[in-house]
Formats: sequence, structure tokens, C-alpha cells
Amino acid sequence: DEALDIALLRIESKIPGEAFSFLSFGDSDLSQQAHMVLAVGSPLNLAETVTLGIISNRARRVSDIQTSFFQTDCIINPGNSGGPLVNLSGEIIGINTRMVEPPEQPSGQIFGQSYGLAIPSNEVQDAYDRMVHKGRDRGYLGVSVDDWPPSSYQRNRQPESAVVLGVERGSPAAAVGLRKDDVIKSLDGLPVRSAAEFFRRLRKKQVGEQLVIGMVRDRQEQSLTVQVANLNTIFAAQPVPESHVVAGLKVRDLRKGEHIRYHLAKPSGVLIEEVAPESPLRGLVTANDLILSLDDGLRQTRIDNVKPFLSRMKELEGTTGPLYLHVVRASGQQERVVFSGR
Repeated sequence: DEALDIALLRIESKIPGEAFSFLSFGDSDLSQQAHMVLAVGSPLNLAETVTLGIISNRARRVSDIQTSFFQTDCIINPGNSGGPLVNLSGEIIGINTRMVEPPEQPSGQIFGQSYGLAIPSNEVQDAYDRMVHKGRDRGYLGVSVDDWPPSSYQRNRQPESAVVLGVERGSPAAAVGLRKDDVIKSLDGLPVRSAAEFFRRLRKKQVGEQLVIGMVRDRQEQSLTVQVANLNTIFAAQPVPESHVVAGLKVRDLRKGEHIRYHLAKPSGVLIEEVAPESPLRGLVTANDLILSLDDGLRQTRIDNVKPFLSRMKELEGTTGPLYLHVVRASGQQERVVFSGR
């Protein structure tokens, strides 16, 4: 499940009848801010490491990612990802997924400390159920949403609902009349208190099911009924745009509606299909990353499609100074990648 950055693995024992030890899932909705938690993993290849901390925030969103995380102050390092976050009863209430580090200053110094993010266990269990019982089909409405009210207006208050940023032409959402700036208050009668909750409720719906959207438009409450489409089928039916190779990257334009996967309001960027071993970006970007802009420290170039990206990369070929890419990972996390043009 690329949207959640979760994969399902099967482990087979070489010893007949051998049983593996396991931990049980807890209810992540019962975990509260300031509850003590333990992060388990193998940071920096130090196996069976346990660190102690608290839940600093229960619903932290990062960039445009389509879910919310537990933010913790447990010490997290490379190697912790995929390890469990457990409560003091030994129940898994999250899966550690990444650390967020403070940005490097122009002087090269770094101020502040990193913090950890974990996928809540209820989200993990939902993903497991989809992968085991429903395959990899993913529901699609063709709508981008964000928290409402936005952070610039809410003055440290929690979001109350989700607002529509854009509707894809020809999508199920467009067919029933959903519009930009509609405020979504509920799905199937269940409250939607944030964009992350909107996507979580959508992920629980099966392809082909009806979904009732409760919303407010022009201060009037309305409801719309939409049928959930199959995102994978929509993309499979479209021709794949022509690929191009530059700096060891095989890239192409986005297909119609593909930007929805990255929670973007409109199509933008170029998609990385492959990274060659000799590429200067090897280890920094990977297949299915989306490039939104390119910066040489003097001028930032917005990348709407392949043409400006190829042109700008050719101009910067042989550059001695650092170059910067603004990328969106397949999971939705946005990052700034630094590399050399030589």
C-alpha cells in the first residue's frame, strides 16, 4: 500500500510446526497525547534496540501525505522504520515509518532535534485487511482535499472538516457535481474532521460501493451519492506517456488523474520510472518519486512536465555547485533532495 508506505510479507518457517512469537495490535484510537510509548527496531544496525518516549501529537500531517501520524519523541534513526511502536501494555499501537529532521541552515549547521512518525495501528490493520481480502484495488473519487479550516486560519485549533481543492474532470466526483471549495462534513453519516480522516474512510470502502458525502456549499447543507471507482483500472486503461532519460533518470509525464495519488490539486511534475546505477541521484530518489521543481541556488524552475525538466537539466549539466530537487515520494511525503550536477 504505497499510500501508507506499508507492505505485507509472508514468513515461512524452515522447521515444520515452528511457531513465531508475535505482538498483538492495540486500538490506536485509545492512545492519547502524552501517553508513554516504546519504539523497537534496529537503528544503525543495532538490533533489538528499544527507546522510550511519549506521543507528542496524535494527528501530525506531513506535507501533503494522505494520512496522519503519531508524532513521538522516541529516539528514531535509520533502521527503526518498520518496527513497532508499543504502549506500556506491550500492544502495537503504531508502525514507525520515518524520522523528520530539522532543515540544514545555509551555514551548514543544523538546529533542533529530529522526531519520529508512526502509522497508527488501526490504519495498519485496515491496510492489512485490504491487501489480504480485497487485493491491491484502491478506491478512487477523483478529488483532492485538505484540512478545513486551513492552518493559516485556525489559530492552533484542530481542523473541523475537509475542503475540496480540486475535482478531476470525468471522475466519479465530477459526475455527481462535487465542486472546488465544497466543505465535506461526513461520509456515510460518519464525521469527517480532517483530510486524513476523509482518506481513511475512503480507503475502507470497496470498489463499486456507494458513498454518501455530507457537505456544505454556500452555507447550505447538501448530500451527494457517488460510486467508488477502481483507481488501478482507470490508470491501466490509459496509454503510458513517452519516457525520456536524463542524468540516469528515466522520466515521463503524469497520466490523467495520476496526480491524485500524490494528493496534488492539479497535474504537475515528472514521474521517475527508473534510476540507473550510474546516476548521481542513485540512492537519493527512486522509482515512483515525483519531481516538482529544480533549483540551482540562484533560480528555481517549476516542473510541470518533462519538457522544462529536460531543458533545465541540460543547462545545468557540469554544474559544480549543489542542485536541489523538490520531490514527492510515492507515500506522499515531500522532500528536498541535494545532488551534484557533475
